[in-house]
Amino acid sequence: TGKQCSDPYDCPFVSFCKTQESPEPQHPIELLPDSAGKALARTLREGKGYTSILEPAPEELVGKAAALYARMQDAHRGGRAILEPGAREVLRRFGYPRYYFDFEGIDLPVPRWIGVRPYEHVPFQWSCHIEREPGVLAHAEFLDLSGEDPSLRCIDAMSLAIDPDDGGPIFVYHAPYERGRLEQLADRRPDHAELLQRYIDRLVDLLPLVKENFYDPRMRGSFSIKKVLPVIADDLRYDELDEVQEGTGAQVAYLKAIFDRPDPGRMADLDRKLRLYCRQDTWAMVEIVYFLGQCARPARPVEDEVRHIRGGRAWSSLDRVRRGSMAIADDRWFEQVPPPLRRGVAR
Repeated sequence: TGKQCSDPYDCPFVSFCKTQESPEPQHPIELLPDSAGKALARTLREGKGYTSILEPAPEELVGKAAALYARMQDAHRGGRAILEPGAREVLRRFGYPRYYFDFEGIDLPVPRWIGVRPYEHVPFQWSCHIEREPGVLAHAEFLDLSGEDPSLRCIDAMSLAIDPDDGGPIFVYHAPYERGRLEQLADRRPDHAELLQRYIDRLVDLLPLVKENFYDPRMRGSFSIKKVLPVIADDLRYDELDEVQEGTGAQVAYLKAIFDRPDPGRMADLDRKLRLYCRQDTWAMVEIVYFLGQCARPARPVEDEVRHIRGGRAWSSLDRVRRGSMAIADDRWFEQVPPPLRRGVAR
């Protein structure tokens, strides 16, 4: 079986053909990650007949990611996770406050807003867990379901949550996405370009740090944050979230909100599910940093104490859904005043 079984049409005999195939090995060589890993797996399968990641000799696992491949092989052979000590030393170099940040964006083929190109990603939501000192965490978030261009509100909310001048690292997972969104926002809002460049300069990508230092066979060759989180914190799973469980689901929920304009109850439901999902992403980064640093798991801010604020006053849930908002969890929240905006100060 293969791609030909579903392209251009689904074949009705797939289930029969699968019964004729040899069983796949428990640890297939195709677990080697990324395009280079897949190419190496194909070379070893076609050239040497290897089907399992356990078969190659160490010298056959070559390339820039050879150390990663060897770690994966050792982990699958031993049936255990491997955590290198180097991550702890790397993380010690970063001071406080620390920001754990994630965007959600939409890329419409036909732009809805002036100045946006086809398929340009426009962030409509972000979540940020803020660690002002070790173990002291708060949460800020932004979500705009108004249907208007969320860009300026997004930037203004960031300027309140993330101090442009404190120099604290902004941890992200797969930095090209967050960097790309910040660069595009700067292009379309040049009056905020200096602020956004300060944020870009402070981005710290956790994905390569995980790849260089950790692997668990249960990740099955994937370093997606959705595969890493359950193996380091088994009580936190994306498949237990309702409706919005990954980025595509977040985009679908956003499109339902701005195009369908559902009744207030459904709108509030979409709002809640989007916030829970994005919040999970940034809390996952906190868990990853503590795990790589070999620290005890942190205490999570009480999310039901989130206070949603905009324009210097609290809004009702319905106002929040209609207008878009920023929110801060715990008892730390930031003053907001009408433009010109004043930098947020933790209380």
